[in-house]
Amino acid sequence: MVQVGSAQTDQDGRCSQLLPEGATLKEGAHRLTFDVASYFATCGVEGLYTVVEITFQVRSGESHLHIPCS
Repeated sequence: MVQVGSAQTDQDGRCSQLLPEGATLKEGAHRLTFDVASYFATCGVEGLYTVVEITFQVRSGESHLHIPCS
């Protein structure tokens, strides 16, 4: 596994710039990992999950992806 980016979500729960400037995702399987334990700790809530992972496929010709997480 190679980490290609890291970001913190904004007030709307979005990461507008997850990848470094000029980078694109290559075809293949990718995984987003959300550190929800830190979020819950900041909110003073004891959560059940420590991370949430979403695995998705990038296909040839795809240049923009919207991955809903809620």
